[in-house]
Amino acid sequence: MWSLGIVLFEILCGVRIIEQVLALSEEELHGTDQNNPGSPNTSVAQKIREAFRQYGSASEILEEYILPDLQELAQIMSPIIGDLLNVSAGDRPRADVLIERTKHLESQASR
Repeated sequence: MWSLGIVLFEILCGVRIIEQVLALSEEELHGTDQNNPGSPNTSVAQKIREAFRQYGSASEILEEYILPDLQELAQIMSPIIGDLLNVSAGDRPRADVLIERTKHLESQASR
């Protein structure tokens, strides 16, 4: 579900938006842990976890960076993105729950 959230986020805001928002360098993205050579750099995961730790932070980023042509989708997609990019895997919705939430949000938006 996290990966789906990232893909939707990048469709709505542009490719590599997470790297841009968090100001991640190429060295961070492709480097190794200096304390443990041969292991991936964990600082990127820590930055992502911190950025999305507070519920609603993903929605705030979405609303600020959504592509102008997709602005009308912000209201519907904001809570969905917020749920999918929850750093606590146990709190992310399952696919069936996500489908029901999406249907509910769509019906509210069409009123």
